[in-house]
Amino acid sequence: MARYRLYGYKLTGSCAVEAALAEAGIAYDFIPINTKAGEARTESFKKINPRQQVPVLQHPDGSIITEGPAILTHLADAHPAARLIPPPGSSTRAQHDRWMAFFQANVYEGELRQLFPERYVDDPVYAPTVQRAADSYVEHQFRMFDKLIQHTPYFFGNMLTMLDTNVKGLMMVTRQILPSMVAANEGHIINMGSIAGKEVYEKGNVYCASKFAIEGLSLALAQELPPGMAAVPLNPVYRRDEVAFDLQVD
Repeated sequence: MARYRLYGYKLTGSCAVEAALAEAGIAYDFIPINTKAGEARTESFKKINPRQQVPVLQHPDGSIITEGPAILTHLADAHPAARLIPPPGSSTRAQHDRWMAFFQANVYEGELRQLFPERYVDDPVYAPTVQRAADSYVEHQFRMFDKLIQHTPYFFGNMLTMLDTNVKGLMMVTRQILPSMVAANEGHIINMGSIAGKEVYEKGNVYCASKFAIEGLSLALAQELPPGMAAVPLNPVYRRDEVAFDLQVD
């Protein structure tokens, strides 16, 4: 019987698709495309996705689906029992689709300019200018999003979830203590994450999302701190005598 085929790679947008497939209990085959090694830029992969990006999902009927939001929406609609998405036609679905499109069109594309500014210029000398403009642009998008959702107390409206305790709680505590640490130019921040911030697993989509957020928050913060300070995500694995570290110290 034909199955879905997911073309992707670790620490890329395919992680979200993997989580959706696992959460819905969908059987699929994973084809790794090492983006760091340039495998997405090959002619053979270009035939699969002309944009030469991952993720790409091949439907059991052989058709190709690209663009993360389209893939996720298809999987959710095709497997409604998994309850990955609000029902079509509902107000909550409209808001879901609104923000999915917002982040794909604005934040994700802006972050590509932040990470790979040289792709957007003919002369490399202008890459720093593109990157600075992208920094301001992405920050503006996040501030706009933050302002528009301020009327809701939690990530999901009036419902408290682990995203609020694991992510929002951590951010609020960090915001309170960090200024005094920076002023004194000393101290390290150690955020308790999980191996779920490295690898997804079935039925753990929201929890994994919260731990991936801690991973990203910590690593990004580490790059912004003064020399001598550090922000560290601590990610315990399943065995008690093993711990996975990501440490960035200037």
